Amino acid sequence: MDHVQIAEKVDEAAVFAWLKTYISNVLGMDQASIKGSDGLDSLGLDSALTTALAMDLETWLGVEIPLAILFEAETLDNIAAGVAREAERQHVTAG
Repeated sequence: MDHVQIAEKVDEAAVFAWLKTYISNVLGMDQASIKGSDGLDSLGLDSALTTALAMDLETWLGVEIPLAILFEAETLDNIAAGVAREAERQHVTAG
């Protein structure tokens, strides 16, 4: 993404919105066509793009996200939930 701003409040909805925007920008897709039930692989993200997504997600959140959350989750909804939980866990631990 061209401009990255660290997230202040992270919840599943915010992470899902970020994922939709990121994927639509990277793949040139219409955001409306990206659903929570979609998986990264079904959308066309290979392991290299998924790793890049993880790095940009970490930059946005200001926390480290285990790649397993992205590679093992079957849907974007599951990814958003896992990322939000991990970000909250790390913010609580650090705070």
